[in-house]
Amino acid sequence: MKLQAFGVHSPDGTFTCLGIDQVAEKSAQTAFEKLCVTVTKLSGASTDFLKKFMVSVKSTMSDSAYTEIKFNRLVEAYRSEVIPEIVHNFAGMADEEKEQISSLSQFFCQLHVLSNYTKVVLKSLLEHEMAVTSVQKLEEPSVFTVVKLVSQLFGTRGAGMHGILTAWKCWCREKRIARQTFDSFVGNRFNIVFVIASRVFFHRHELIRFCEEVESKKPELKRLRQMLKTPMISAHLHLLGFSDQLITGPLWRLAEISKHILDTCHYSLQLITWLEECKQFPGSFFDGICPVPSLQVNNPTTSVALFQALVAANPSQFGLQAAALVATSSVEYFKRAFTDFLPGGRYCDEADNIRETTTSAPGTNRAVESVFGLVSHLFNTKPNMRVDVRTAFTMIQKNHTIEWLKTLTEDVRSSILTEARASVSQLAGDAAARQVEIDKVVLQKIREKNQAAAAKTAKQASKRRSCIDEIVRIGFWKTDIDNDQGLSALKTLKLKRDAVISQLNFRKIVIEQTAPSTKFFNVTFNQSPVPFAELLDRLRFLQRNDHSVGDVLLRGEIIGKSINHFNGAMRSAVVRDVCTAEDGHTAVDMQYDDDHSFSSISLREFQSAVSNGTIAFI
Repeated sequence: MKLQAFGVHSPDGTFTCLGIDQVAEKSAQTAFEKLCVTVTKLSGASTDFLKKFMVSVKSTMSDSAYTEIKFNRLVEAYRSEVIPEIVHNFAGMADEEKEQISSLSQFFCQLHVLSNYTKVVLKSLLEHEMAVTSVQKLEEPSVFTVVKLVSQLFGTRGAGMHGILTAWKCWCREKRIARQTFDSFVGNRFNIVFVIASRVFFHRHELIRFCEEVESKKPELKRLRQMLKTPMISAHLHLLGFSDQLITGPLWRLAEISKHILDTCHYSLQLITWLEECKQFPGSFFDGICPVPSLQVNNPTTSVALFQALVAANPSQFGLQAAALVATSSVEYFKRAFTDFLPGGRYCDEADNIRETTTSAPGTNRAVESVFGLVSHLFNTKPNMRVDVRTAFTMIQKNHTIEWLKTLTEDVRSSILTEARASVSQLAGDAAARQVEIDKVVLQKIREKNQAAAAKTAKQASKRRSCIDEIVRIGFWKTDIDNDQGLSALKTLKLKRDAVISQLNFRKIVIEQTAPSTKFFNVTFNQSPVPFAELLDRLRFLQRNDHSVGDVLLRGEIIGKSINHFNGAMRSAVVRDVCTAEDGHTAVDMQYDDDHSFSSISLREFQSAVSNGTIAFI
């Protein structure tokens, strides 16, 4: 189920949820149309209220998905269209005034910047681990496995079947250890990897001791102990812990406590300057000095114990190596993420001009995210509740409607509630009708996708058939001797070029032979034909390197070959294709010369027929 939610932030920080709508698909156009309908249907809205509302909007806040970017463009285009109509004497204004009224700032949620940053750091740690261990095929860094394993075994929402969390609590009480909790990895999106890692590093020695005492019956604990005792993994935990304390944690707090979103201009530059220093001097990553000094004074780290444990530990050589990699990738990432807020960016250079018009803009999209969070909670706890009831309940909660009703006089409150009760049946009917329309659109979209997929499959089959027909005509070339014989039979360079291209296309489309690059099979470059000699060299390369794929050889051996097939009578035929059917079995397609009819038998039957002589190659 897909839902679309809209809300507005006022200059005093108040958030109002305008509406939550179920949609068939979440395209930018659908979102814009839903916004228009939602605003138009607001109680007491005049006929031109939508236009006035859009003109009053000075900034947008969303994630940075392409759909949201396109949605912002639609809002911007609509504002440009209606501003001359709504703003008095707009045509007579100076250009500077027009530009100020027309300006629409588009901000993206900084919590999503943190969420995406996790991938950046883990990728750098994976590169470091592969370099250290000389293992070239790792799906994720081992430290990430540790974080997930600790969350699963020791987390506040960990698997009860293990019984490890209970034992861990008792063990810590017995040893009089001030225990840090391990949050759940599942259900937390933004900073959870760094938070858990910092706490694992803090408790790494206690966790090792605990595992040694109880691991005999728990193989998971033996695995965890071995990883925690690995110096490289310990160094990675150290680095992730500092990332939590000096980068992601501060960024989160700044996004939520900053007086103005344009404060991002200042602290993003401070962060990148610090990371540039860490690139040159990786030890700076571990000295505990916050890249945004004012934050540590006004809003210090939430856990002094965690921070002190990180600073007290000396960085290892593994840690310094990893820090250099992480700092390098972090600089590149944050320069992209904060490009509009850095010197030369549109919000940095125009900060003084737009500061007043963007006072309502929050640093994050947390308010709308919390709307979806409550709806999801209702889906889980009240699965039989109708969608329209869930959304209504969510809006009542988020907009503090009950509290507002209590401020009204009894007569006014009674009138509103009476009107609301009277409209229940109508609203339920409207919701049912909307659901029917949504179902129609969903099914229509599915059918359109299926039709497009079928058309694509048919096109691919046609192209494949054309390739096979061409190879049947000129033969399949496997060696330089085949090349020389085939080319000598062709008189012009064009015919020779076309023949080589046919051989390449056959290997690409029918045989599906692997090439060294994605552009290897291209026959043009910069809108000019690739020289014939180069095309022939590419064919020779494929011929020399097709031995590692058995099925490729099989297809190449028999497709296009002429055969005699004895099945009650001797008939000549041509092998048209070797393909895998829907049931997973490989089949051989043959076309007979006498009546051009087709026949298909399994590859096993074909090979058996060749062995017993009922099929013979001519």
